[in-house]
Amino acid sequence: SWEAGLDMRMFQGRIGLDFTYYKTETTNQIMNIPVSASTGYINKLINAGKMSSHGVEIMLNGTPIRMQDWQWDLTLNWGMSTSRCEELHPDIKRFELGGTSIGTVVVREGEKFGDIIGKAYKRNEAGEVLVDDRGLPLYESDRIVGNMMPDWTGSIQSTLRWKDLSFSMLIDVKQGGDVISMTDAIACASGNSTRTLAYRDGGMVVRGVNVNTGIANAKEISAQDFYEEVGGAGGVTEEFLYDGSYVKMREMSLGWNIPKRWLLKTPLQSIK
Repeated sequence: SWEAGLDMRMFQGRIGLDFTYYKTETTNQIMNIPVSASTGYINKLINAGKMSSHGVEIMLNGTPIRMQDWQWDLTLNWGMSTSRCEELHPDIKRFELGGTSIGTVVVREGEKFGDIIGKAYKRNEAGEVLVDDRGLPLYESDRIVGNMMPDWTGSIQSTLRWKDLSFSMLIDVKQGGDVISMTDAIACASGNSTRTLAYRDGGMVVRGVNVNTGIANAKEISAQDFYEEVGGAGGVTEEFLYDGSYVKMREMSLGWNIPKRWLLKTPLQSIK
């Protein structure tokens, strides 16, 4: 691994910039692979594979306000990282990391780390969903439907001080990265999800084209028929794939520094 960085401070330390670029390669990772049952074992541990990662981290520090009784410190953090599997094993081109019955997270040789494999809707060259004569969407297995890794992450930390009082908060941000909701898949198949309330009266028409005629689908089906087809433990992964982006208030605190003169006759130096 190697990294290069830059650390800058300006205006008597009131503005600071940290920039880091890194690149790493990891080899001979521990992998658990299946073996023939005739050997008397189910799987074996081996050392194999080569992963490469690179990314950028940027942190900007600032003190917009600095007075005798007031001070405001602000920190912005942003990072982006990409990992790719360069090689796995001569006999293995895809390694499963884990998952649910409707989707699996895998590592594929030559591809980005964290791909999600599962069932996806069949589409024509124009990207339209293909529908059968019953009006239900068609799907195919073992397709890449998303990736669990975020595009970038960041945070905002703010601390405002007035005399011995301070108020701080930390906001955490993640952009991108897909998640699968197995709960939603089962709830939809059982009719317990709020999304199944739509079209219970009057039916629904799946947006797509008929696979046999190429004409826009106009066949009306019930919401129950649709969700029993695409939901459940063996449901269509694409239907229950969600964007994992978020903005969260990760931490919020109010502090008071007890005056030091109150502690002169104690073994304590400070209390907050």
